[in-house]
Amino acid sequence: MNLFAFSSILICVTNLFIIFLVFLKGRSERINIIWSVFCVFILSWGIGGYKFSTTVNENEALFWWKVANIGAICIPITYYQFVYTFLDVKKNYQKSILVVSYILGIVYLSANFFLPKYFIGDLKLAFDQFFMTTFSYKNALYMVFYITFYWVLLLYSFFLLVMSYSKSSGVIQNQLKYFLIASLIGWVGGHGSFLSVIKPDIYPYTNFLIAVYPLLFTYAILRYRLLDIRLIFKRTMAYSLAAGFLMAAFVIIVLTLTNMFSSITHSDSLTVSIIAALLIALLFNPIRIQIQAFIDKLFYTINHFIKIAILIDKLSCIFLYILNFL
Repeated sequence: MNLFAFSSILICVTNLFIIFLVFLKGRSERINIIWSVFCVFILSWGIGGYKFSTTVNENEALFWWKVANIGAICIPITYYQFVYTFLDVKKNYQKSILVVSYILGIVYLSANFFLPKYFIGDLKLAFDQFFMTTFSYKNALYMVFYITFYWVLLLYSFFLLVMSYSKSSGVIQNQLKYFLIASLIGWVGGHGSFLSVIKPDIYPYTNFLIAVYPLLFTYAILRYRLLDIRLIFKRTMAYSLAAGFLMAAFVIIVLTLTNMFSSITHSDSLTVSIIAALLIALLFNPIRIQIQAFIDKLFYTINHFIKIAILIDKLSCIFLYILNFL
């Protein structure tokens, strides 16, 4: 396996994780849906990248380049859509930019699938490892796509975030700070692949950066409540750990009882294992329900105390303000 294929696997893993994490908040939240779709398109780049970098068949590589380009084309659009929604921008020309971006996206996707020679161009075996698309006058549309989406549209999105960051404070400012850092890392990572298209002798090591950005975004979620799913994440992790420990305990009990009864009764270990497994299957779900109920109660209590602490903190600030005024 080459380094590009390995980086593509990391992209798939980290984005699957963040899709799961963000989607826990609920499908009804529009901002969550947009970000999840954005990560799905990055996942498309990761899957396509892994497949075209692990095949030596040119036709197969071309197909997976088309799959990867679904992500490459749609990532800037959904990113701007996320920024547009997250910042709640109101100006008409900003909405027009979004509409034009979608129209251009349809044009680029159509060229990607139906006119690959004029968009993807000719494939060339690079680094004796995998087939890379190459830039020439035949696929000039690919360069137009690169400039309009990865320079104009994304830089304008970053500009909106920077302006919002300069006007915000507190938790919102911290959210935007980590979101900007993560976004810039992902942006640099994406440019490395385009640079390899323009300069085929440059290896796309920056593909690893596309896998790093979700980790920073996750850090912002957990520390600064970005998308407000910190408590849900912790509760889900508690459920998973409790179920894991419970399953491990049951497996140990099955193995112990099987060996014990087999040696005492000299009966078939398979029969003993089946009986033990049936008993455990009957007991597992009631115990799991009790554990989940306990975790729900625990997190409800924690959340209640957090609200009380916030209220006390606000009252303390008001009280100190009154004392200073007096």
